[in-house]
Amino acid sequence: MADSNAQPLIYLDHHATTPVLPSVLEAMTPYFCDHFGNAHSTHQWGWKGERAYNLSSQQVAKLLECKPSQVYFTSGATESLHWCLVGWSRMNKGGKILTTATEHKATYGACDFAQELGAKVQTLSVDSYGRVKIVDLIAELEKDTTPTLLTFIYGNNEIGTLNPIKEICDLKNRFPHLKIHADAAQCAGKVNLSFQELGLDYLSLSGHKLYAPKGVGALIMAEPNCIKPLFCGGGQQRGQRAGTLDVPSIVGLGAACQWAIDNMNQEKVRLLEMRNFIMDQLVDGQSVQLNGHPTERLPHNVSLTFQEITMDKLLLKLPKVGFSGSSACSSGMATVSHVLKAIGRSDQQAQQTIRIGLGHNNKFADIQYVVGQIKKILLDIKNFPSSSK
Repeated sequence: MADSNAQPLIYLDHHATTPVLPSVLEAMTPYFCDHFGNAHSTHQWGWKGERAYNLSSQQVAKLLECKPSQVYFTSGATESLHWCLVGWSRMNKGGKILTTATEHKATYGACDFAQELGAKVQTLSVDSYGRVKIVDLIAELEKDTTPTLLTFIYGNNEIGTLNPIKEICDLKNRFPHLKIHADAAQCAGKVNLSFQELGLDYLSLSGHKLYAPKGVGALIMAEPNCIKPLFCGGGQQRGQRAGTLDVPSIVGLGAACQWAIDNMNQEKVRLLEMRNFIMDQLVDGQSVQLNGHPTERLPHNVSLTFQEITMDKLLLKLPKVGFSGSSACSSGMATVSHVLKAIGRSDQQAQQTIRIGLGHNNKFADIQYVVGQIKKILLDIKNFPSSSK
């Protein structure tokens, strides 16, 4: 007989990926077999796919407060980043790309690609919270009027810090040679975000970070034909991204955005309650330190550095709890998080850091259990230092 008191698995790694919501799967399912037509075919099978594509464009646009015609579907945020940075560099030969020291590694990969095409890339330092230093950004923009693209992460995927996006976007009024791209992979569906009101030029997101399937994302562009396409051929998506549309995945992203539209405000309150409970119960500034901004941060992120135990050892002591130390794209690699180093953490402190990513399937009772277990582990280490070995 199974133990009724056995602790269930508790997944706390929603920055790495999220489960597909039942409502999202339900919306997608008919488009695998029943409504399988090519969305660009001129018959009823194709028209059903086209209608689904148009509805998904509207759903994404409504969540991000942009126009449906500004939405371009991709295979995910990595492609969106590459398309934006490489496409912009091809359109603006000899242009300058500014980025920061706390970006996702996909951004640096895209920057390297753009640099090979002649773009000048510069990485700006950040403050101790991981935020863009506006003064340094202004100083760089004042140097010349070379066409410049700033690409920055709005909500950091490791430490949760939210960059001052309005203050950054307002700089466009002062510097007309500036274009701005925001990596919103961790923000979309978690915080209110208005593409039009902010005056962004580009925004990228990934479906599997907001309960849609892996392998789908979007790039939002303020103006048509403002960057060169990565993929050419069939002329799909207004001639900007060739390739047969993955209608089931696009429907999934649209349905996930619709879920966020309907539920984001109450879900944000629920996530904040759990996030703040973890911070209040564990952070003491000495044995446990918080990484990132204490208030200007994602509602579902907690990044903690422990004084006495590494992330690997903590995982061994909590085998039924899923969390990580940094970006899932870097796990398994023998490197220290560049994000943690950028905000002043040592190599040792980086190894003693965990990232908790809360999500829709987490309950407050689960969080209470995990916090209680971590407290017990820390108390054992204090009383019996050898227990951390």
